Amino acid sequence: RLMMSEPPSFSTRARAKIYETMFEKYQLDSVQSGVQGVLSLFSNGLETGVAIECGEGVTHCTPIFEGYSIPKGNRRVDLGGRNITEFLIRLMQRRGYSFNKSSDFEVVRVIKER
Repeated sequence: RLMMSEPPSFSTRARAKIYETMFEKYQLDSVQSGVQGVLSLFSNGLETGVAIECGEGVTHCTPIFEGYSIPKGNRRVDLGGRNITEFLIRLMQRRGYSFNKSSDFEVVRVIKER
């Protein structure tokens, strides 16, 4: 058995391809999927609300009413955690801090996530 989460605007075609892979390649007897925002609300004991999920490169806003997402209300913004990290680096550079390479980027990312 497998429970998968999927982004709000996941296409039926992509879902069918993943299901096919799970059944044929991995020989699973059952697969179920749910919209990430709906699952997030359920995990907090809620059925109605707005789930905002900020990832590394994209943010999704999903309105949910009585356990069902409202597809026309979904919003995708191409801003995520990476953009926030880059903004923090620019702010710190304006204050006189110098950053060299990716190791400094990683340090700022860690600071951001605290």
